[in-house]
Amino acid sequence: LVENFSLFCNVLNKGKEVVVLPSSKKLYLKKGKKIVDVCDVDCVINCIHGVNGEDGSVSGLLQLANIPYTSSDLLSSGVGIDKCIFKKFLKSIDVPAIDSVEVGIDEYFSDVKKCIAKIEESFGYPMIIKPSHLGSSIGIKVCKKNHDLANFIENALKFDKKVLIEKYLENITEYNIALYDSLEGFRISSIESPKAVDEILSFNNKYIKGANGADYIDLNRKKVKLSKTLKTQIQDIAIKVYRELGFRGVVRFDFIKTEDGVLYLNEVNTIPGSLANYLFADKDISFDAMLEEQIAFAIHENNMNSKLIKFFESSVLDNVNLDSFNKYK
Repeated sequence: LVENFSLFCNVLNKGKEVVVLPSSKKLYLKKGKKIVDVCDVDCVINCIHGVNGEDGSVSGLLQLANIPYTSSDLLSSGVGIDKCIFKKFLKSIDVPAIDSVEVGIDEYFSDVKKCIAKIEESFGYPMIIKPSHLGSSIGIKVCKKNHDLANFIENALKFDKKVLIEKYLENITEYNIALYDSLEGFRISSIESPKAVDEILSFNNKYIKGANGADYIDLNRKKVKLSKTLKTQIQDIAIKVYRELGFRGVVRFDFIKTEDGVLYLNEVNTIPGSLANYLFADKDISFDAMLEEQIAFAIHENNMNSKLIKFFESSVLDNVNLDSFNKYK
């Protein structure tokens, strides 16, 4: 681990600043005020997590440059990373989601007492507070008492301008599934159930505790009982949301099942850690094969988009006097 971290640091120190330009399909190296053509880009495998990577920023940049990429586009990435917007989307297509309240930074600080009262009227304690755009459980708190609520909300608002507040469900079981579209159709992973040592599957659970980071149990490999009905329900919801929102590349869906058997889609990760390749381990799909299939699909999609009509002739500018713009030169 130390050797790998040292190698990672060395790569960062040797990193170069590069740019892409609209419609260029090229990668350029920035040298002072100049840019130098490095190479043509066949496809980009986007593995950048969180804000400015998973939120669609990179997708938008690559789309402007007409470069194929393996992740979801600007719209679906933006909806996926925003927990508040994603909840509204799920309800619009009749996918069960845990009841929640959305609180913005302006609304909260304009009248803290009124905002707290609105939250407490929506559901009692305990409740869970989440920054709307962050991943890896950063900034998430479980609030059990009234005197902690304001502190926990204000802590979340240090990370984000918008906070999602949900009723905290106890004694739940979590399930994760991943899928991606290929030229041969959907590739659907095994279903796993992550174990939370703390009250939630925290950052500490995911990346620090356990020999391999998160402490996962693969339901198929470990032969933990999972009914055919539940397995089908999880798969059907994941496929429905993937299609409805137009996701692309590997997407991981995180579900919650309550003690009384109610299944909720909790969150989605449009660029999951390790591209969720560990979930495909017993599906005879190697990591290399996953990447090859996604690259092929991304190039195919880009070629299809390139054939769409994006320009048309019009006489709308025929009578414009271009000389009037000379003063702006």
